[in-house]
Amino acid sequence: MMGRVTRRYTLTGLVQGVGFRPYAAECAERLGITGTICNRGGAVSLTVTGEEGTLQQLEKQLAACPGARVDAIGVKELSFTPFSSFTILPSEEETPLLPRLTPDLPTCETCERELLDPQNRRYRYPFLSCVACGPRYSIQRALPYDRETTTMDRFPLCPDCREEYTQKGNRRRHAQTIACPHCGPQLILSLPDGERKEREAALEEACRLLRDGKILAVKDIGGYHLAARPDREETARALRTLKHREKKPFAVLFPDIPGVRSFCAISPEEEALLLSSPRPIVLLRKKRDFAPSVCSESDRIGAMLPSNPLQILLTRALGPLILTSLNRSGAPMVIRDGEALAFLSSQPLLSGVLWHEREILTPLDDSVLSVPDGRPLMIRRARGYVPDSVSVPRELPPTLASGGDLKHVFALSQGNRVYLSQPMGDLQEDGCLQARRAALARMETLFSIRPQRVCSDWHPLYLSAREDRKRNLPVTLFQHHHAHALSVMAEHGLTGPVLGVIFDGTGYGTDGTVWGGEFLQCESGDFSRYGHLYAPLLPGGDAVARDARLPLWGYRFACGLPLEGEGGALTEAALSQGVNTVKSSSAGRLFDAVCAALGLHDRNDYEGECAVLLEQAARRAATPVPLPLPLIRQEDMWVPDTRALFPAMERAQKEGAPADGLALGFHQALCRGVREVCRRWRQETGNRTVVLSGGCFCNHILLTGCTSLLQTDGFTVYRNEQVPPGDGGIALGQAYGGGFLPCV
Repeated sequence: MMGRVTRRYTLTGLVQGVGFRPYAAECAERLGITGTICNRGGAVSLTVTGEEGTLQQLEKQLAACPGARVDAIGVKELSFTPFSSFTILPSEEETPLLPRLTPDLPTCETCERELLDPQNRRYRYPFLSCVACGPRYSIQRALPYDRETTTMDRFPLCPDCREEYTQKGNRRRHAQTIACPHCGPQLILSLPDGERKEREAALEEACRLLRDGKILAVKDIGGYHLAARPDREETARALRTLKHREKKPFAVLFPDIPGVRSFCAISPEEEALLLSSPRPIVLLRKKRDFAPSVCSESDRIGAMLPSNPLQILLTRALGPLILTSLNRSGAPMVIRDGEALAFLSSQPLLSGVLWHEREILTPLDDSVLSVPDGRPLMIRRARGYVPDSVSVPRELPPTLASGGDLKHVFALSQGNRVYLSQPMGDLQEDGCLQARRAALARMETLFSIRPQRVCSDWHPLYLSAREDRKRNLPVTLFQHHHAHALSVMAEHGLTGPVLGVIFDGTGYGTDGTVWGGEFLQCESGDFSRYGHLYAPLLPGGDAVARDARLPLWGYRFACGLPLEGEGGALTEAALSQGVNTVKSSSAGRLFDAVCAALGLHDRNDYEGECAVLLEQAARRAATPVPLPLPLIRQEDMWVPDTRALFPAMERAQKEGAPADGLALGFHQALCRGVREVCRRWRQETGNRTVVLSGGCFCNHILLTGCTSLLQTDGFTVYRNEQVPPGDGGIALGQAYGGGFLPCV
């Protein structure tokens, strides 16, 4: 026995739900190593005996497990123990180590081949999976990750699946979601007349209905979608009526990359993103259209590829499909079968519900990304990314970060990890607050994090902040735009000083006004307001975010220009007397005002519509029309004077300047204005690190324009990459900032 030693390895990271135990067993068996392996809480523990050289080989192979991400390997020498073989043991109780849970995984190539192979026993079975693919977080009840802690526990294994589950060398060895047509979930189609079809008959009838232009609700891994053909205008219009979605573009599920290429221009980076494990929606430039009502006025298509066997089967049979979540905009994702079936009975435009009896525990919408500069830009971080953590360079106390109220995302943090929830819509919507409570309780259980403090938004009326203060924990408050800047600093390990350029729609300012076009000097957990976009009085209260004429009138009033159109005179009187007005530096309202001034659109029928149409007009421009944006000094702050844009645009329009050229000229002027403020800051402080965040930086022209001008001028520029620049990322900033500041 000379030379043989016994050692315990504890591996942390993304090591559960990815086939790590069977992979490690195969490696050990090939090397002649004996011992045991088990899940222990959120980690994996191996106790092994072998020659020193072979154990070193095992360590290297463990770190290279496909699909896993090993953060650390702890090693402990033990007394020599002879083992007769290598065994995968039942999981053990939790350890104090923080886990990394596996997001839902797309169908692997091997399972897809089985799905389409008539000789395979899982041929056309919509719920096949293996150690490398299938649902994970959406069906996981507790740790450690085993069949008994998922919603697959109600489906006992048949003898064939049991043999595969225990067989050495089998790709389904210890695959917790293993199933087949004999023992697993079954497909069910419920029809409006009460008829019910199952298995292959359900799939065939669903395909027939969709082919005929009908609309179906389909239960996917993270919740219910509405599915329909994208090439029939009457079907697309009916879907808009059913969804109560007037103009916002629909996403399209394509069967494969060639299908995407037939409708979209696609770069290598965008193709890689489409094929990546999260299978996100990727916003691509449209080459040709479907029915007009699918993408509405957008020059982009939100394209995605199948993430599960059912989607593969549907698109193989039908080609591209519209796929949009069943829930109302801003409301929680529908995951309950009863709710979907009740919807069927109340909505004559819905022709059926295609579902199954595997329970979904966590609602997960599709993630949405774009690629403005060769690197992904996160717009919605959901399925495929949640619940993976964001690592930060500081040790954080156990913290609950409340996030914001719109596109709500909260976070739990401990050590150097921040776990962000899935997006849960608008907390003002019915059901969203209850969904938040359930999600928070579940995440606290899964990650064993017991918050000792709360980090919340400064806004006194935010439901998220008010909800979390009920816990009677110490609270640290963060100004909204400061949290945006901190989210970038967290991702890139920055402590400052940095200048945060934060452009979005609205945020509660420390001076009682509405902020949204901010230049904040940030260092550690503190900030000061260095500058902002000019802040005119805006009329209309909450309506100003919907009616783009209102911010336009606010800017025209600030410039001394007449307020034209129905309601203009009344609005001018209100502005003159300060009735129902607010002072606002909002970049979002500036985009709305410019869009309305150029005659492109004057109402946001969905969030950000005017800004999207303004960016599209700028993309169409052959040449820009130059516009002025002087820099002025107000109250010891640098202010790009956006008032100057409006008389200049009006003069240019009278001289025949095209709206597209003016739209591009506006974007370029705003980018130059950002650079000028940054130059003043560098001159005064000697610093040159800039972070860009806020929802307006989903605009590719603004993002790439600011980045290019600043980098060319010698600045180092950072932006969000792992979380959205919009409100879906501020919980990360709150959690990170909480590591610098005391509680109050």
